[in-house]
Amino acid sequence: MGIFKNNFYMGILLVLLWIMYGILPRVITFFNLDNFLTRLFTKLFLYMIIISTIFVIFVILVTFLGSVYKEIKLPKPSINKTQHKEISITEKLSSLKKLKESGVLTNEEFKKKRKKILDEF
Repeated sequence: MGIFKNNFYMGILLVLLWIMYGILPRVITFFNLDNFLTRLFTKLFLYMIIISTIFVIFVILVTFLGSVYKEIKLPKPSINKTQHKEISITEKLSSLKKLKESGVLTNEEFKKKRKKILDEF
């Protein structure tokens, strides 16, 4: 609730700044202050108000989207309870021997794979 309260105060501040910007030209003409510096000050004041307005709108949008995001209930990922069966070294070596005997692997390939399996152990 505090965030929305702060956004409300920022909105009031912006409204006051826009009102001051609306009154500023009247003050300049009333006191007959129409010169280069007053025009420059007026433009800088306008740019400051525009940037502040964009910032406040951004903060309000981020606050709103953040509150909406918190309300979204994402399903928790299901954890697979089944454990993978680990193949023993003897099973790996026996399957490798069968591949060699069937002619799928050459003698050199068999030796390389066997060395790799034994190095993992």
